[in-house]
Amino acid sequence: TEGERIREDLERHLRQVVAKLYARLLTSAEDRTKPFQRVIALAALGFSGRPEALDPLLNGVRGDDNEAAQAALFGLAILQDPTTPAAVIGDAIFDEKRPL
Repeated sequence: TEGERIREDLERHLRQVVAKLYARLLTSAEDRTKPFQRVIALAALGFSGRPEALDPLLNGVRGDDNEAAQAALFGLAILQDPTTPAAVIGDAIFDEKRPL
């Protein structure tokens, strides 16, 4: 359908942009001094499809910034890396101190 074609085109474009900016996104994902850029980077890294994105995403989930954790969880969902430890996701979701 038209909607599926648009979604596929958008995803393809996002993956191309992330591939081009990958090194910068990795740096931004670890930079706590720029929280807005960090959140965007964590979400975007999932579109990289690269296993090297897993550690920065897991660090984002484990951190104390709720917005970064939400973005990192989104990134993990998009990345779909089979080596993602389910316990990290479970810990984040069921932590009563976190409004995820």
